[in-house]
Amino acid sequence: MHPPNTITMEYGKATPMPNTAALRRPAPRRRQALLPRLFALLSLRRQRGHLRDLPPHILRDIGLLPEEARAEADRPIWDVPPYWRG
Repeated sequence: MHPPNTITMEYGKATPMPNTAALRRPAPRRRQALLPRLFALLSLRRQRGHLRDLPPHILRDIGLLPEEARAEADRPIWDVPPYWRG
């Protein structure tokens, strides 16, 4: 029986396997989430722009004043809800 990180060569001799796990580095977490986060921010910007364009009677239906909708639409793109920052 050979140790777990070995391969058997000719005549039953065991040779250590190269440590390939050290060669494969996982991408940093920030990079993996960059594109989805960018798309979410662009979507938020688009939604805020649509909110600005809604007529007053629709804003009243959803419980907003035109000033509140304008204030929300004017927020910077990086000003996101707190639960997005987790």
